[in-house]
Amino acid sequence: MDARSVERAETELRELGLQGLEGLLVAAGAFAVALLGIRLLPAVSVPLLAGGMGVAVLGMRALVRRHLLLEDLAADPDAHLIPQVRAVAARAASREHRLRLAAVIHQTLNQPLCETNSRIDANRDLLVELEAALEDEARALDPAAAVALDRLLTVGEDNLNSRALPEDELRSRLHRILHAFAASPPGARRQ
Repeated sequence: MDARSVERAETELRELGLQGLEGLLVAAGAFAVALLGIRLLPAVSVPLLAGGMGVAVLGMRALVRRHLLLEDLAADPDAHLIPQVRAVAARAASREHRLRLAAVIHQTLNQPLCETNSRIDANRDLLVELEAALEDEARALDPAAAVALDRLLTVGEDNLNSRALPEDELRSRLHRILHAFAASPPGARRQ
């Protein structure tokens, strides 16, 4: 991602946030006027309620698009220049989230289905090592790698259990994520 792309993404995030907020504020105003107008002008209240609902849907749509864009950008280290993206990636690398990811790996490795999934069985050594690294407080995890691991462990077309993900590609991704761990310097804050 180049500097212009980062700038465009930051602008789009800001605009989507404003659209969402404006939509919800206008919807709240329309609902309030509609409720007040029930006694005074009942014929106007129904269109105001319908309009308020429409604007609320548009506002929510903008906020959902913003959230999805943040999630997409969090996987790109260059986009971490944007404060909101950096915050999303930092949450993915937080101690609590790391422990949840380790629990998912542990559960995956101990499922009976794992024995029939050759990709997981073939990468068992890396998954065990990754689980231990996630639980180790002395090792810091790069936020972009935390996002990549989160995506690999969640539902989607490209996840750990996906038949579309070749065994060697899974192994490569696991190696990249493992290499993103580093020993924390002495006295550093723990995640």
